[in-house]
Amino acid sequence: MKTNFSGRRRAEKRVRLGLVFLAISALVPGLWGVLAPESFFRDFPGFGFSWVSLSPPYNDHLVRDVGAFFLALGVLMAAAAYIMDRRLTQVALTSWLIFNLHHLYLHVSGDDLGGAQGVSQALALGLMVLIPLILLPMSRRAEKRLG
Repeated sequence: MKTNFSGRRRAEKRVRLGLVFLAISALVPGLWGVLAPESFFRDFPGFGFSWVSLSPPYNDHLVRDVGAFFLALGVLMAAAAYIMDRRLTQVALTSWLIFNLHHLYLHVSGDDLGGAQGVSQALALGLMVLIPLILLPMSRRAEKRLG
């Protein structure tokens, strides 16, 4: 079924909004990990939860590397949102999906988080998998406008 112009424009806006959300969700912990690694280790993700410090010992180098990785992934998402090229968008979303599928698997299969922290972590990581799964087909629908 052929998508009309307004349908492509809606798909493009949704893809851009999703990419911006993913960029922010990577840039915030990235900056936190690079600029305040001890705080990131002790307090991430915040809001009364503390997931990283449950895996001691603290390693400044590792936390800063993880922060830099999240910064790089956030820049990729932000660039894809700004440029809105179909190929860049699909590569960015696929990269995000590969990382987050593995990340979700590791946490769900091996973490000892229980209660509200375990549920909130699984939901947050599941959302990071669900978003690119939704956006990838949308990026194809918007492809005549994207690239």
